[in-house]
Amino acid sequence: MSKPPTQYAGVVGIEPKPIVLTPEPAQHVNWGAVASLPPFQMYAVERFGRSARDSHEWATECAVHEAAQSGDKALMDAYVAWHTAKGYWPNETAFGEAKS
Repeated sequence: MSKPPTQYAGVVGIEPKPIVLTPEPAQHVNWGAVASLPPFQMYAVERFGRSARDSHEWATECAVHEAAQSGDKALMDAYVAWHTAKGYWPNETAFGEAKS
């Protein structure tokens, strides 16, 4: 006489959704790095006005403030559109990288 095959019991249902205490933002941009680019500093002057302060520091503050108001994506899209429309840097992306 042999033992019957092993039987397994389990629960089938809806999988639990993981709990996220602090969700990641939709997009996070390092505005300090973007604001270090001369084209972005030019964009900031045209969009937000002039400042006698350090241009990198000032452009970073403007970008962070504007991104908090309208969102990272909206500000980045506006900058990329401005960069493309200017046409001053035809061989570079909006982030200063060479186009291939």
